[in-house]
Amino acid sequence: MNKQERCALAQRSCLFFFYSQSLRWEDILSAFRSSFVFNSIMADRIPAKTEVPAKFSHMARRQIQKIKIERKRLKEIQQLFEQVYAKTKDAETAIKEQVAICELPEERFIYSRQSYDGIELSEQKWWDIYGAFLQETGMTGVSYIGSVISLSRLLSGHFGQIDRLFAKVAGRRGKKRAAGLYAVFYHKGNYGTLSEMYTSILKQISHLGYHAVGDAYEEYLIDETAAKSEDAFVTKCIIKVEANEFLQK
Repeated sequence: MNKQERCALAQRSCLFFFYSQSLRWEDILSAFRSSFVFNSIMADRIPAKTEVPAKFSHMARRQIQKIKIERKRLKEIQQLFEQVYAKTKDAETAIKEQVAICELPEERFIYSRQSYDGIELSEQKWWDIYGAFLQETGMTGVSYIGSVISLSRLLSGHFGQIDRLFAKVAGRRGKKRAAGLYAVFYHKGNYGTLSEMYTSILKQISHLGYHAVGDAYEEYLIDETAAKSEDAFVTKCIIKVEANEFLQK
């Protein structure tokens, strides 16, 4: 055993006494000072007994802080897997290609400050904007980010042109999307078929006796991170609607 290893052993021995025994400091130091390791290499390294409690108090504070950071990190990981589970379950159980008119609760979102002015995005460009949005909002880790298509673009048929990005947030952060009546639609297929998706959505909304009155929110429930084939992608679209009877009043 070299000197460095013996020093480490001595330090671990001291910690063992400290954490596993209900002893007075005097007893701990007495036992430790009488050990072979202490006598051979640590005689000049152990501070006076009045300094030892402060040393371990400082060590304890540092460990407590590390534990807090680790707990926060584990909480974020837990939330991420909960999101993954919820979105995957949502995608698996939903009826595809059929509009459902639903009452949805209030939700909060943060939006990108940049307006993309209806640009059509390649996959690489979208990921570049995704990364910029993460930095812009200060979000860390993997976040579920969707796209918003404005109502004006939706009604004019510019389905492939996004206006901004969004991400759901908890608490009172971000801006509120009001509770109300929404058309919810699940589409299975690659992103090149989203224009066809919107054509179908608007026809079905009208057929059901409603009309769109809000922006379209695209959520990518199953994407390239979870599917081997682009044809297995699942996109969820949510649009605020009103019954046509309101047009007559």
